Amino acid sequence: TLMLSSVFTGEEDRRACHRTFKSAWVIGFTSNAVLAALIALFATPIARLYTGDAQVVASASLALRFVVLSMPLASLISVVKNFYQPIGRLAFARLIQVVEFCVFRVVPAAIIAMAFGIVGAFWLYPLIAETATLIMIVAIIWGKTGHFPRTVDDFMFLPASFGAAPGNHLDFAARNKEDVLNIKDIAYDFCIVRNNDEHVAARLSLFVEEMCMNIIDHGFSDGKRDHEMHIRMLYHDD
Repeated sequence: TLMLSSVFTGEEDRRACHRTFKSAWVIGFTSNAVLAALIALFATPIARLYTGDAQVVASASLALRFVVLSMPLASLISVVKNFYQPIGRLAFARLIQVVEFCVFRVVPAAIIAMAFGIVGAFWLYPLIAETATLIMIVAIIWGKTGHFPRTVDDFMFLPASFGAAPGNHLDFAARNKEDVLNIKDIAYDFCIVRNNDEHVAARLSLFVEEMCMNIIDHGFSDGKRDHEMHIRMLYHDD
């Protein structure tokens, strides 16, 4: 999530960010839920791999079943933390990390341990921590935006300035050098219309040409399959 989000946020591609975030949430939650179910189902045989003591096996298998309950929620939080870093919400990502592990895990674990000891219900503390962390994320987004987060876009929590205005972005694809030459002219026109500076337009269009030609010369030369590159240009008034 972190790598792809870094690429798409750099391009200010809201649609690609949405797909990345949603896919990471769905795949992460589903795969972790399945893995948690398998671990819970085979908790006793897993515990027996490490000890033959019946009492220890019983305690360990119960602990495993409780601990894995937090895995699906933890995957959702992990996606949020990784996504918030490249979009510039570093303080929020750090807050989540610190509170999740240093507060919402430590405090419930200490309270349960003092009340019941380190047995049974004690191992619910990871689930309590992940649930509390998700509630905190929802509360902060709600407080910052003024509406309860319900959709993927709400949880992405992109800055208001994210993305170019309609008509101020250009997307194209190239498979060969002829495509690149056409793109060079389109890029020049795009810059001239919005900036009216021939020097800047010429330099940017030349940059696009050189970059794309180098990619074709050095990256498309394996002869094994068709290749395609995607180029995105953005214009901001600032």
